[in-house]
Amino acid sequence: MPDTRDAPVYNIKAVARLTGVAADTLRRWESRYQILSPQRSTGGYRMYSQRDVDTIRWLKGRVAEGLTISRACELLRTRAGNLDPPPDPRLPAAPPAAPVPAGGASTPRALPLLAAQILEALGRMEEAPAAQLLSEALALYTVEQVVEQLVYPALVQVGEYWLRGDWSVAQEHFASAFMRGRLANLLHSSPFNTGGRPVLVACAPDELHEIGALIVALYLRRSGYRVLYLGQNVPLDSLLSIVRTLRLTAIFCSASRPDTAGNLRPLVDLLQAASAQIGYRPLLAFGGAVFNRHPQLAEQMGAVYLGAEAGAAVQRLRELTA
Repeated sequence: MPDTRDAPVYNIKAVARLTGVAADTLRRWESRYQILSPQRSTGGYRMYSQRDVDTIRWLKGRVAEGLTISRACELLRTRAGNLDPPPDPRLPAAPPAAPVPAGGASTPRALPLLAAQILEALGRMEEAPAAQLLSEALALYTVEQVVEQLVYPALVQVGEYWLRGDWSVAQEHFASAFMRGRLANLLHSSPFNTGGRPVLVACAPDELHEIGALIVALYLRRSGYRVLYLGQNVPLDSLLSIVRTLRLTAIFCSASRPDTAGNLRPLVDLLQAASAQIGYRPLLAFGGAVFNRHPQLAEQMGAVYLGAEAGAAVQRLRELTA
């Protein structure tokens, strides 16, 4: 008996209803990543099988976990198409949907619109719709586009809402924690280049605002660097212990306030002393809100300032370490 899961029984609108993935997104996945190959009806409409539906649900689940759609497709290919977890053969397949004529395809939502809708969901402290909207953005756009045109503007708006008193502290913390968690997922799900030049990214001692450092670490890893991300409030002796252990290309430290930036001052002298012992000195770069406002401060402290935007910072680092 042939596997009925391979029979082309669903049109694209039925698949969109079954999976929650918009029809336009399905077309983009098909054309951009060649992960789906629906058959065509005599009228030229796309017809999907139950196996296609299982694949789409699996991809959607990986995107919801923080993977980019390109990485999810790559992961699926390495598994030779085997889904994890596999569909339970004991469960009956969903009943076939009646064909729906093509036409009236929706236009993908622009990132500013998705950002506004995510903010509405976060303002209501509803994580599920915010996560679904962010997954939609990552399915349609690159990580860099999503960060620069959705995540960063949304975070700026969250801060403005809090300053104006439109949002409570709880709402601001909820939204920031959501974005921080999603960025961390993207960082740790990005390919790890074991042969890349090692770069350490950390927040200054007593510095608790890490989203900027997370974004820089994410961009560095996606650019091929071997990133060691240490997160918030990293003591200077911890940084130096890694310098003595690994031959780092660069150290990037983030600070948002003058007092936490001041905590980085001893690092220059400590690094120079350590370098004399181990025979090399990594590039030391500072960034974060306080350095964005006062770029000259980094040079005055004996480090370099890479820029306010993560993409420009990665390019500047590449030039300085060439």
